[in-house]
Amino acid sequence: MPTTSNLGDGIYLSSVSCPAVGQCVAAGVELPGNIGAVYENEVGGTWVPTQAPVPGFDPPATPEVWLTNLSCPGVGACAGGLTAINQDSGATSLFIEIDPSLPPTTTQLSVVPITPMNGQDVTLSATVSATGTEPTGTVSFWSGLTSLCSTVLVDGQASCNVPRWPSGATSVGASYSGNSAVAPSSSSTEFPLLIGTTSLPLAPRKVAYSATLVAGGGNLPYKWSVASGGLPRGLHLKPTGAIVGTPRTSGTFTFTVKVLDHRSRAHPSSTATQPLSITVP
Repeated sequence: MPTTSNLGDGIYLSSVSCPAVGQCVAAGVELPGNIGAVYENEVGGTWVPTQAPVPGFDPPATPEVWLTNLSCPGVGACAGGLTAINQDSGATSLFIEIDPSLPPTTTQLSVVPITPMNGQDVTLSATVSATGTEPTGTVSFWSGLTSLCSTVLVDGQASCNVPRWPSGATSVGASYSGNSAVAPSSSSTEFPLLIGTTSLPLAPRKVAYSATLVAGGGNLPYKWSVASGGLPRGLHLKPTGAIVGTPRTSGTFTFTVKVLDHRSRAHPSSTATQPLSITVP
């Protein structure tokens, strides 16, 4: 049985994989929450518990995150796709945890545009590096439990295109694996909250009007409001981001909209603003 002497007495293990006698890895959570998600590596009967950062969760090591579905393909290559489950919110995320005995690799992730909007064409790229060697293998890109694309690493570079960004995907990760000589690695990022609407259609006077503001990143759900200025008489902005009503007065009306995401208002990127205007002919 794995011991918990290094980290206290509250480690609960939910997944274990043993490719050979005396070579096992177990994963789970440490409670009551001093360090959060953990994995334990066994070598010759000795178990060493280690904190396991979980990409896509804030904070990265939260006590409500459990690690499941561990798989070790071979001795010295105890790495596999883990599922992290936030027991508080029900959120899930896929990532790769590694055996620390393998030479490490580093995966760097980039996304264009920085904050993708629903339905937008998005390019995902990753650079994988290791000391003294050029890694080979595959890079998979994902958001939560949604697989976006996968591509072979060439000269340490991998890139693929997502022609229509999925609705509600506010983060992305890249996982490198496929070379038993080096450790897998992963990287993830949460997109900064950003308003994608930069202009609004004309609103003819005395004609029913409807337009929906668009945002991306942050933490769903969003809540919209008017930060300054004012909409044309007869129009109003719903908290869902819909501008509806029947305009009554002609002219051009300028205002600034604000979107608040689901994080604490004290979070430095919990709000975004955008100046807009509506012309009523």
